Amino acid sequence: MPLSGAEKMRRYRQRIKADATKHAEYLKDEKTRWKKRKEEGKLPTANTRSARETRYVRKVWRERYRTRKREAEEAEKAKQESEPPPTTPTSCCSLKILNSGSRQKMLGRRKQRKDRAAAYRRIKELEAKVEAERKKSQRYRKAFGRLKMACADGNRECGETSSYKPTPRKQAKNKLRSPIKSVRKQLLFHYSLLHDLRQRLQSCQTPAEKQLVHKIFVAGNLMKKYRLMTQVKKHVGVSLRRINAKSNSTAFLPTAKSRYNNSLSQESFAAVRQFFEQDDVSRVCARKKETVTKSKIKKQKKYLLEDLLVSVD
Repeated sequence: MPLSGAEKMRRYRQRIKADATKHAEYLKDEKTRWKKRKEEGKLPTANTRSARETRYVRKVWRERYRTRKREAEEAEKAKQESEPPPTTPTSCCSLKILNSGSRQKMLGRRKQRKDRAAAYRRIKELEAKVEAERKKSQRYRKAFGRLKMACADGNRECGETSSYKPTPRKQAKNKLRSPIKSVRKQLLFHYSLLHDLRQRLQSCQTPAEKQLVHKIFVAGNLMKKYRLMTQVKKHVGVSLRRINAKSNSTAFLPTAKSRYNNSLSQESFAAVRQFFEQDDVSRVCARKKETVTKSKIKKQKKYLLEDLLVSVD
């Protein structure tokens, strides 16, 4: 039976390995070929591989290393079993040679790995500390830049004016760092102002006066920016619905009186509704999804049978 191509190649490699000279030439040619392919960029490198491919390649390398190490240990063990036990050394020189065996080498390698691992951990800790210090220095640099913008000469107590204006949140943070007496006075002013606004809103009699109070909170956008509208409703008693109705306009809101000047009476509204719901005026939709929900009340849609202009003519 003729041999296959794989069998022929396997026997050829065995003959090469059997001859030391040919095997050395083969390894030399393979090394030259590998260097040439690497220079041409045909072999993947650590920079061109993805993270997943790098993990896979390193896993293969570890498995190969373990296999070679296990085979070497098995070969060494078989060799020791086949050889007779060594004779007892009789001189100091032979005793020194015997003591410099694999046990000392193994202990030295173990200590080396331990020291290297400790060094890597120390490097990671130092890198984390350096990163933390870098962020801290960057934060201080930005704070100094803001302070420099606030005062041109770098002195906080200088009386010169500048274009820099701290935000309300920044002012609140600075106030919290102030002495307790200053914070207490600021809180007293805050609650006094809220009390006066609440009393003023409750004393308003006409809708125009109430609209004027609402207009105060409509003028600015900081309340909405810092999400304080619910606090306005809670402490002052202002309706958020009336504020949001004209949040983009500085005009007065429509008063309660003007809203109902042109409205129909309940009797007229019921009569008009009863007229349009008659079967000879409108028809009910038959589909299940043709409904309208208002105030959690679902009703079926109805369409007019004729146009109002046509029916009037």
